[in-house]
Amino acid sequence: MQQLPAKASGRTPLVGGLEKLEGVLKGLSGKTVVYIFSDGGWEKAAGKKDPGDKTAELARKYNVCFIVITYAEDPDGVKRVKDMGKANACSRVIPFDSYITNPYYALAPLYYTKSETSVETMSEKKIAGMKVGSIYFDYDKFELKPQEKEELNQLGKFLQANPKAFVALQGFTDNRGTPEYNMKLSRDRAEAVADYLIKNFKLDSGRVAAMWYGEGNPVASNDTAEGRAKNRRVEVAVSGL
Repeated sequence: MQQLPAKASGRTPLVGGLEKLEGVLKGLSGKTVVYIFSDGGWEKAAGKKDPGDKTAELARKYNVCFIVITYAEDPDGVKRVKDMGKANACSRVIPFDSYITNPYYALAPLYYTKSETSVETMSEKKIAGMKVGSIYFDYDKFELKPQEKEELNQLGKFLQANPKAFVALQGFTDNRGTPEYNMKLSRDRAEAVADYLIKNFKLDSGRVAAMWYGEGNPVASNDTAEGRAKNRRVEVAVSGL
């Protein structure tokens, strides 16, 4: 760190770095998560692919997810980091400020935890409890049902009343469908819950961390209709109090 210049200069070899990354990915097994910190700056070179095309190529060839931590400001940079975050269903873009203030953004892409959480707050020396349950979905759907919106309305009001609190959302599916399709479906479910809270309760997006894991971490057997229904969920955990 002490050897780094105080002011940036020279070329921005973003694609060159991604090309070197391929040599690392070739020797790995299992799923790999790669974090990229970028403002989207890139100096195009002859014969080199666009950064978004390169991350998509690596995602097709290797079992890898890209987590792009962005501090881009200019329109070209913003578009470029978005393109890198579209490499596949498990890749995403996270604003730098959210990444450093909300711990779920740092580690949740790597791990999931079962999070049936009881939220407690102190008001005039009296403890008030609030139970946050999972949000459930119909088969192959990510639209919120009316009864689920009612529970989210309670959660949204709680977050408005407690500005230091934040919520972590973890999307899952049952095991029907391909792993790739289920990853996207779990993403759609987590983002549907996040969008509902952000839009209806005017919450800062950094307070709502949405993650997704496909058919992983089942809470019931996928051999029965009842079990599959329990697995089609978004788990909710409130923290930061």
